[in-house]
Amino acid sequence: MAGVAAALAFSLLVGVLLNVDQTMSELAARTPVDLGDVVLAPASGCAGAVAFTTGVSAALIGVMVAAALLPPLATSGLLLGGGHPILAKGAFSLFMVDLICVNLAGVTTFWAQGIKPTRWLEKDRP
Repeated sequence: MAGVAAALAFSLLVGVLLNVDQTMSELAARTPVDLGDVVLAPASGCAGAVAFTTGVSAALIGVMVAAALLPPLATSGLLLGGGHPILAKGAFSLFMVDLICVNLAGVTTFWAQGIKPTRWLEKDRP
């Protein structure tokens, strides 16, 4: 949550300080939720879960997740700071869809590998 808040606050500040052109292709591409985005997020979640369980570098996991989550979050802050709240809402919706897809894909991948969560109460028992 702290990372999300920091990224959103920084992009909001940049959006206030700079002139944000909402018609830029990079910003406009991250305002609607479309099929390509919904495919990228689960792929990132699966790759991150597999990388985590196989011992691949944690930096690689961060890059995979950031590819799905950071662009729409930064777009949302830039557009909100630039005075485009409707477009910012669309970008934030895309961020939320991606966040849910990454988490569901990660949980599903862990489940498929036979990794089950421990319960907090049982964890402390001998």
